[in-house]
Amino acid sequence: MPASLIMTSLVPSSIVWTVPSAIASGEAGGPTSVIREKLVADFRGIEFKPISFEMDDLKRAASAPGVFGFDIEGVSSRLGNGEPYYLENTARPAGRKLALAKASEMRVEGFGLDLNLQGTGNNGHFAPYSWEGELS
Repeated sequence: MPASLIMTSLVPSSIVWTVPSAIASGEAGGPTSVIREKLVADFRGIEFKPISFEMDDLKRAASAPGVFGFDIEGVSSRLGNGEPYYLENTARPAGRKLALAKASEMRVEGFGLDLNLQGTGNNGHFAPYSWEGELS
């Protein structure tokens, strides 16, 4: 499967972005290396783009103009405690607990795609992300 990555940067610099690039591409090990090894046969590199991310209670939004946009909202638990429903013990490399959510916007304009799935009932999820690995 072909893959590319978008990283945020106001001033791209080979010195400043060496470590984040190694982490995001999987070259430094950790969960992203497992994803790249198991799912990505054709890695096409990294682009530097401004990315916005917003969190408000159970809502999450991320976008990079001309590349992608996602808006999701967590599915509230019936307990009324402000927490979402969770799936636990998943095989997700960066964390095993996922909050269930519904996507209200999902579009991908980069990587040769022009995909807009807004209003098609897409599911979503969110979770804290934790990366660990060693740089060589």
